[in-house]
Amino acid sequence: MGDDNQPVGSAQYDPEVADAVLSAACSWPLVSDPDFLNVALPDLGATYWVAVVPAIPGTRVRIEGQYPGARYFSFNAYTPLLSAVDRLTDYQIAPVVAGANPFRSTGAAAGGRYVAYVSQQTIPEQREPNTLYAGELPLTADVSLENNPIQILIYRVYLGEESISGGVPLPVLTLESDDGQRALLTLDMTNCVSLPPSELLPDLLTQAIAEYSAPQALLDLFTTFPLPLSAEDPTLQRHYSFPETLRSNLSAAFGFDLPGQSIATGAAVDLLNNLDNAYMQALLTRDKSSMYIVRGKAPVAAIDPIGAPLGSAQLRHW
Repeated sequence: MGDDNQPVGSAQYDPEVADAVLSAACSWPLVSDPDFLNVALPDLGATYWVAVVPAIPGTRVRIEGQYPGARYFSFNAYTPLLSAVDRLTDYQIAPVVAGANPFRSTGAAAGGRYVAYVSQQTIPEQREPNTLYAGELPLTADVSLENNPIQILIYRVYLGEESISGGVPLPVLTLESDDGQRALLTLDMTNCVSLPPSELLPDLLTQAIAEYSAPQALLDLFTTFPLPLSAEDPTLQRHYSFPETLRSNLSAAFGFDLPGQSIATGAAVDLLNNLDNAYMQALLTRDKSSMYIVRGKAPVAAIDPIGAPLGSAQLRHW
């Protein structure tokens, strides 16, 4: 996990911050988890908070937060095509007070403060501390633009302790000038109700997904004209992009390799992937079997925050 070009978070980083002229609710207007808004292939142990900020020239987004009690947390920046362009991971985030990052310093407790930024620039050779760069708009593996029009930011917390946010408040976002001298608008979490509000709106989408059954007429059609949706002997394959996942699964189902692998793999279209993760996938259908057995070897996992970066462990979460 992580980026060797990203400064790690063991040193102190306490920049001066300006007070915003205006405030509004809220930093994270959308929340997603497997129990409520079950979309974009969420992890059962994670909660996702989503912010969307227009890329206004001459501005950046300031993030002020506290380290959660959790297995892992990060910020990922995305394009309108839902493909990740950069991330800032827990152990890379330097604290306001030296030694207060529990993902870097032994004995540090959750709750230490940090300040980070989302820049509209593309990723430079030498990164600034506590900064992720959302300026790139990749179209393929080889073609990209330098003007991402909308900054989609996702804050992830895996296996939060005490609460889904890890026992600390959600980070506060402030839109400010790119030199940090003027703060324009703070998106406060006071009186913020993230959408969809679980206490007001029933979880219709997740319920529909869980209880969905295809209409009988459609099932009869598939019986008459069977469409092979999965291979007789499916295998796990690495996920590269959403188009390539479709191509590889259909190739396995039809029994021959469909063309376009290089195009599909390089397409910068995805499902809000986390750059710290690798994904394996297989398409399984009930017409082949009502039960599948997955065999593998369990990796060595770093279950404490100080296990980041990995050290001798192989993974932090799986």
